[in-house]
Amino acid sequence: MLAVAKRIILKSIEELSSHAQFALIFGGPQGRSFTRFPQSGKPVEATPENKKNAAIFLAYAPIDGTPSVAIDLIAALRSAEQLSSSSRSIIYVGRGIITDDTPENVLQEVAGENRLHVKISVIGIEPFADGEEFLKQLAAQNGGTYTRVD
Repeated sequence: MLAVAKRIILKSIEELSSHAQFALIFGGPQGRSFTRFPQSGKPVEATPENKKNAAIFLAYAPIDGTPSVAIDLIAALRSAEQLSSSSRSIIYVGRGIITDDTPENVLQEVAGENRLHVKISVIGIEPFADGEEFLKQLAAQNGGTYTRVD
């Protein structure tokens, strides 16, 4: 599953125009920490050098355990808020597994934190039945789209 997610993210980065900006956030186990590119969390332009550095980051991203979906999404929102209003969007990739809260609480927390109406699109990688419903709702409530990948 992780290899599929990394391929999708890498392809998305490669397709960005050089004027686009992006950042990556990967959740740590049980919400204890997350890792991001760039380390500042401030999005960078999609230059060839930044795309190359992001690919290196992605190859070695220390991912293990089940991250806190709410903490990771809020970190992504704070990063996206640094973009111009026409460029604010997040692509969330996951299985919809929530271990530290309920889907309803996560949706409510993200709705409250998404003050600037950042669009959140979702890619569900082999999602579980209940997890897929959460992922669809996350995209719908934030003006994004949902795509399932098996």
